[in-house]
Amino acid sequence: MWRARRSIHRVTHHTIAIHHVGQVLQGAERRGVATAPLLQRAGIPEALMEAPLARVSQEQYARLLRVVQRALRVPSMEVLSYTEARTRFERDYLVGLLKITDGNVADAARLADRNRTEFYRLMQKHGLTPGLFRGDASGAE
Repeated sequence: MWRARRSIHRVTHHTIAIHHVGQVLQGAERRGVATAPLLQRAGIPEALMEAPLARVSQEQYARLLRVVQRALRVPSMEVLSYTEARTRFERDYLVGLLKITDGNVADAARLADRNRTEFYRLMQKHGLTPGLFRGDASGAE
């Protein structure tokens, strides 16, 4: 009897319950990461996820954690040309300044260390109007 308990303990002591794997994968999925490739890279058969009493080795679980961390660290973004990246940054920068200043162009230009004329040109280039950022939204199109 003692021997049987000891062997059961040995099997479960050095393994991780599959629900822990599921929790890690849920977190990755919420952040938009596909889970099947993560399992494959960690060496965990996808079919185990359907077996509630299944267990994985400590090595497989550790490998899964490393794979997930790596997947979350690498931003899944599209590769932009320099011109497109600069244009997006420029527009986002203007939008941020206009939100902070509630659509006050003079204040936004001052914060950007630019004159108002130049700031208005940039706004026009990106299709922005001050009214879009005012609290009452009176200039919204």
